[in-house]
Amino acid sequence: MEDTNTLTGIVAILVAMVVGWISLAALIVTLNRNLPRDLSGRIDGVEGRMDKLESRLSGVEKRQGELAERMVRNAGWLEGLREAVAGRRTA
Repeated sequence: MEDTNTLTGIVAILVAMVVGWISLAALIVTLNRNLPRDLSGRIDGVEGRMDKLESRLSGVEKRQGELAERMVRNAGWLEGLREAVAGRRTA
């Protein structure tokens, strides 16, 4: 009788372990099922932010080019002013 109780206890423990492993596997499958959708959403968000940054960077590069042109023009004016002050030519 005691052997039967021991065997029943062992079987109950094994059944409980199998149920636990099955539950864990079901949880992992459920989490992995949503993972591609979640990652896709995050990737789309990152791509959107990258597009905005590229647009802003393009604007900055355009303004940098405009500033470089203005600096060259100002350097020419300063050179003409320097020559006029030195008396080499009229302003």
